[in-house]
Amino acid sequence: MRINIGTAERALRLVLGIGLVLLALLAGLSPAWSGAAALAGLVLLATAALRFCPVWALPGITRGLEGGGREAGDRGNGDRQDGDHQDGGGA
Repeated sequence: MRINIGTAERALRLVLGIGLVLLALLAGLSPAWSGAAALAGLVLLATAALRFCPVWALPGITRGLEGGGREAGDRGNGDRQDGDHQDGGGA
């Protein structure tokens, strides 16, 4: 699972998730609205905790790490070794 949520988006998801869960618990909304707010808040909290959003992954959107959105250890070159070229050509 690749990280595709950046630091700012993660913080925003945490704040909104906590806000929606608190809204569901404390605002006295109807059961349907409370359930919807709680579910949306929990989804936001889960995606913030995992730093992965499946919706962003479908079209390949990456707003991940400062190092170009790659996980640690991922060279970002399709796992090619030094000297291998993408086009198959020489130096």
